[in-house]
Amino acid sequence: MIDIRDLRIGNIISSEETNYTIHGMSGKYVVIDDYGENINVEELEPIKLTEDILNSCKLNKDYVGARLLSDKIIVYPDIIKMSDEYMVLFSAELNIKSTFLFKIKYLHELQNVYYDINKKELEVDL
Repeated sequence: MIDIRDLRIGNIISSEETNYTIHGMSGKYVVIDDYGENINVEELEPIKLTEDILNSCKLNKDYVGARLLSDKIIVYPDIIKMSDEYMVLFSAELNIKSTFLFKIKYLHELQNVYYDINKKELEVDL
């Protein structure tokens, strides 16, 4: 189950093995299409990040082994397999003296970090 406070319009989530993009939220429901169809948040599952999903994200790959989250942030992803799931650790260089680590396990978390930095949606081709 996903905490609705961790979601925003534009996030991609899953229910019964079908992926949906959130179009709106009201109470404990998320709107999943332009016609107002909604799903109770208790029926939603986050999409775990895998190498394939990370590769489906339209991140600029201008650096060897790195991806650009924005024109100022270079991201070096490390994918770590822990039992049956993946954890993605990002080291983001903001300038020569700063490095930040993000632990990102789910696609909606990556989308939220990307949006916070760039103020635009991360393009994902699932």
